[in-house]
Amino acid sequence: MLAAEEPQQSLSHVATFDVSSGTASAKADTLVHGGTATGFQVTGDSATVLLAAPQQLAAHAYRTADLAAAAPSGYFTGAAGPNAAALDTDGTIVVGTPSGSAPGVYVYAASGTLAENHITFPTGTLVPDGLRWGDDGLALYGVTQDSSGAYTLNVLSGAKLTDTQLTLDAPQYAVPTQPYTFTGSLSTKGLIPVGASLTVTRDGTALPDATVGTDGSFTVSDTSEDEGAHAYRVTYAGDATHRAAAASQTVHVARLSTIIPFPDFASVSPGSVVFTGLLMSELNFGSLPQGTTVQVSRTDEDTQETTQLPPVTVDPATTEFTVTDAPHSAGRFTYRLSYAGDATHQPTSSDTTVQISPYAPAVTLNGPETAPRDKALTFGGKLSDAPYGSGEKAIVTRTDAAHTTKPVTWTAPVGTDGTITVKDTPPVGGAATYTVSYPGDASHQPATASAIVQVSRTATALSVTTKASSYAYGASAAVTAHLGTTYDGRTVSLYAQPYGGAKKLVKTGTVDASGNLSATYKLTRDTTFTASFGGDDHYAPATATHTAYGQVKITESLGGSYTSTKYGTTAYRVYHHTAKPRVTAVVSPNKSGQCEKFQAQQYRGGTWHTLTTSGCYSLDPKSTGTTRLTLTNAVNQKFRVRSQYVPSAKDNTNLTTWSGWLYFTVRT
Repeated sequence: MLAAEEPQQSLSHVATFDVSSGTASAKADTLVHGGTATGFQVTGDSATVLLAAPQQLAAHAYRTADLAAAAPSGYFTGAAGPNAAALDTDGTIVVGTPSGSAPGVYVYAASGTLAENHITFPTGTLVPDGLRWGDDGLALYGVTQDSSGAYTLNVLSGAKLTDTQLTLDAPQYAVPTQPYTFTGSLSTKGLIPVGASLTVTRDGTALPDATVGTDGSFTVSDTSEDEGAHAYRVTYAGDATHRAAAASQTVHVARLSTIIPFPDFASVSPGSVVFTGLLMSELNFGSLPQGTTVQVSRTDEDTQETTQLPPVTVDPATTEFTVTDAPHSAGRFTYRLSYAGDATHQPTSSDTTVQISPYAPAVTLNGPETAPRDKALTFGGKLSDAPYGSGEKAIVTRTDAAHTTKPVTWTAPVGTDGTITVKDTPPVGGAATYTVSYPGDASHQPATASAIVQVSRTATALSVTTKASSYAYGASAAVTAHLGTTYDGRTVSLYAQPYGGAKKLVKTGTVDASGNLSATYKLTRDTTFTASFGGDDHYAPATATHTAYGQVKITESLGGSYTSTKYGTTAYRVYHHTAKPRVTAVVSPNKSGQCEKFQAQQYRGGTWHTLTTSGCYSLDPKSTGTTRLTLTNAVNQKFRVRSQYVPSAKDNTNLTTWSGWLYFTVRT
């Protein structure tokens, strides 16, 4: 491609020709803005033509195909117009200006519109079209002219050198033995030196180099076993087009802090203390090594005695650990949990205080319901909440009839599993109460239980009798209780219980030498007498009953006689043969509605003969029954009459009762 330019005052006549065939053929021919061009360059790909004209503030680029504005369209040189331009084979563009606020040379990358470098000349000003690149592609030659008109050839060997900057983004803190990584970037106004090596040091010691990526980023990885502040320095040595750069940053390497929060207790008793704890690191960062342990000790706050417990292993996945202990006593205890630390974790410890209450055990006794007197008796018992210390004892007492205020007392050993064996030979019959009491120990509260055993006693003979089997109404019954052989108890009580009434004590006393206790009791109805013996150390209690029956009281009267007489010693009432004697019977107690019968007899042939026995007369509300006698063929005859109370089936209080006889005779 060939380009030609014809200078004019404000326009440049530019034409482009294709010479690839050996003969020039015009491609474009036009006037372009830019003024009189003093610098004229075509890019290596023949696609763009660059014009530098002092009348403009930038060197303008045009497409060779049609001389339209190319992209980028201009390369600025500050406040003054360019008078020279040079294009290197790598696409680097240099534009020079002789005047303005910043004269000198401006260097651009092929794709950039911002100057990557600005170079000034030591003397003179740049002459028109006074810039050329050397064959090495590095040196730039510029011709200047001073005020005297003298020319100077300036060799600018660092024209393509651009400023570079390194930045580091390192972590502020790191953990010993744990790999950590930080990033950085290398930036420049020119092309990024992709693949360039960066020198890395820690505290002056060389580390593996880092490599610059396509976007200028790089990565540094390291592992430090030493705690402290470590200074990292990354250095770029520079190259033909980039100046050197360096950056530093400090990383503080320290072990992670750890804590052991208050644990979660699952069991708190003298025989079992179980709790789960956590060994936590700062922000839960940094895994714990396999086999990490926590040391455990227990201090009794009462005695200040400290016991070292086996260490517990921490689960690295959950950081949990479990402590299992058995203090075997109650009280206030402090558990100290200590972690010695490792290469990445600081040591820590914490105290956990817990109040352990003593067990409240129960005593179970398996005593028999009955046992023979004067025979060996053995039964078992057991305390809950084992184990128990060796040599512990329980207190056993027996309360019986002979030891009511001062029980018999002894001790029985307590097995480590809480078993207790009670051994005794009960000498006293009756209820024996065995009480087993455990006084308590460092981990157990006192406990007690009782069992009642009925100890056998010999039976004794006891009876109660009355002198008669039945008694008239209001008569006193003679009652006698008889007690057989006993050990030392000779006291008997006599009770009377009238039918339908309350049982009452008649007499209590010591039987006489014959074993008898006597008393009297007035009967008005059927009465059950009870004799009671309370028993003694060898003989069992006994009771005996006997029933005496009571008659009613019948008051009988015979009315209508006109005189009386005697036959022998018996008084007779005398009646006219026309009279109808009235017989009246009154029954006590009141038997209203009950049966009353009357019976009449005649005396003849030396004996009494029954003439008639009436049916039942119902006693009236006053318990009275009445009948009349008819005296037919009765003159000079002897008669007698009486009445009978006959209880109904519902009346169980009194016996059937006959009244006495009333005697009478009949005259004309």
